[in-house]
Amino acid sequence: MPFSLRYAVTTSPATLPTVAVVGSVVWLGGGLGDGARWGAWLVTLLTMLAVMDWNSRATLIRQRTRMASTTFFALLTAFAFLEPWHASMVAALYYVAAHIVLSLCYQQPKSQGTAFHAFLLLGAGSFFFRPLLLLAPFFLISLGVHLRALTWRSLAASLLGLATPYWLVAAWQLAFGGGVEWDVLWRADELHFGLLRLASLDGARTASLFFLLLYVAIALVDYMRTYYQDKIRTRMFIYAIMVQLAGLGAMLLFLPADFDATLRLLCCAAAPLVGHHLTLARGRFVHWYFIATLALLLVLTVYTRL
Repeated sequence: MPFSLRYAVTTSPATLPTVAVVGSVVWLGGGLGDGARWGAWLVTLLTMLAVMDWNSRATLIRQRTRMASTTFFALLTAFAFLEPWHASMVAALYYVAAHIVLSLCYQQPKSQGTAFHAFLLLGAGSFFFRPLLLLAPFFLISLGVHLRALTWRSLAASLLGLATPYWLVAAWQLAFGGGVEWDVLWRADELHFGLLRLASLDGARTASLFFLLLYVAIALVDYMRTYYQDKIRTRMFIYAIMVQLAGLGAMLLFLPADFDATLRLLCCAAAPLVGHHLTLARGRFVHWYFIATLALLLVLTVYTRL
């Protein structure tokens, strides 16, 4: 591959630290004295490192690069409305951690222990964002279809792992609170089903949504054209991400009240796929396409802060 800006950006080990530093300056520039902003930044930084570990363990991009985690942090920096502290930031960290553990189940005939811990993380994350539980069926689909590790034992272990955090909280309440407070464990009104209407979104959210969906769609089409270049193991992991994207897309559509939190999860799932596309796309004009992408991201970063 001849030298180009895209090649330099996608292969340089300095890309992630540079984006992290620049993004942190932009992120924290809104209020250095705001403790909640610092907390949000720290959790997002930890999630970025988790995405990097996920990419490394699962080899989601066959080239040595950190574009998965770089893409994640760049997206979160561009979507300025996602910067204020929200408990769903912790849920996003648990979500990525669950993916890391789940990837260890690949073709493991005795995967029940690993599956238990993956769903344990998913269940624990749901305390910070209840709709995270809705993604459990999509994890099970991936466990059976793509990771080829679903057995009756791993299914039972998965359900047990998902329920364990709730049992632990209930046991704590019984031991020290005198009784189970069901409202703490679950409230029916925590799921606000409806239908997303673009007219209800402001300009920043609409532009961010279309930007992310556009690049996810391009990355999906590009991957389906070139999937044979990846090893079967990598393909299965990326197909599992596609299943998650379908679930998160449904949540965006039918949980409009949780738009910001769901979009944050969508950034977690989409970052490896979009990073894969930006790193490995081929074509006569791909260099200019990459530059145009950077320009659009910069414009979006400014626009969402106006």
